[in-house]
Amino acid sequence: MGYSFDDLSYLPLLTVPMGGLVDLNVKPGQSVIVAPATGAFGGATVVAALASGARVVAAGRNEDTLKAMVQVLGRQYGDRLTYVKLTGTVEVDTEALNKASPGGNGFDAYIDFSPPQAAMTTHITSCLGAMKTFGKVCLMGYIHGNIQIPYAIVVLKSLEIRGRYMYDRKAIVQLLDMVEAGVLKLGKAGGIEVVGAYKLDEIEAALRTSTANPGFGKLVVVSPNSA
Repeated sequence: MGYSFDDLSYLPLLTVPMGGLVDLNVKPGQSVIVAPATGAFGGATVVAALASGARVVAAGRNEDTLKAMVQVLGRQYGDRLTYVKLTGTVEVDTEALNKASPGGNGFDAYIDFSPPQAAMTTHITSCLGAMKTFGKVCLMGYIHGNIQIPYAIVVLKSLEIRGRYMYDRKAIVQLLDMVEAGVLKLGKAGGIEVVGAYKLDEIEAALRTSTANPGFGKLVVVSPNSA
């Protein structure tokens, strides 16, 4: 397939959200919220969901990164990717998400990759409010402590909420099948550019390169030193 080792190094990151997508049984044509979408795992979720054939709304607070994501991935996936900038106000964000859903009818699935510091976040409530009846939710982040869930919305919409840590063999096989079929492209063809490749003893240079390239689609690879 012509992929380099550096191109293939993105696969472990993609495998994690693939575990959630498989659990949710996301199919071509379905609609998916990814939030927060601007981190490493959130961005990988957007890529994997698009390659699965879904229509994706990337939600987050960093609009510059969201715009870059749409610009980069739009070259391959067209208008199946849009974004919503979260404001932190539940009602405003819920309305924006609903408007961004196909036909304004809500979403089939939602994958959450909230970081530990997001315990007091409002976006989970907003995303749940934008789900279709019988929608499915997968929590894959790592928030310490408890979060508030809109109980009535979960009941009235008959939502299914589950957690997923990492992935299983089925997710790995499905991901590799997608790569081999060409529906999930790696490297520049898939919107991911390796901006630096370093040996382990060059870690300081690798960190500097990573800091200088914070936007979506920039990958720094660190490999073991030669024997």
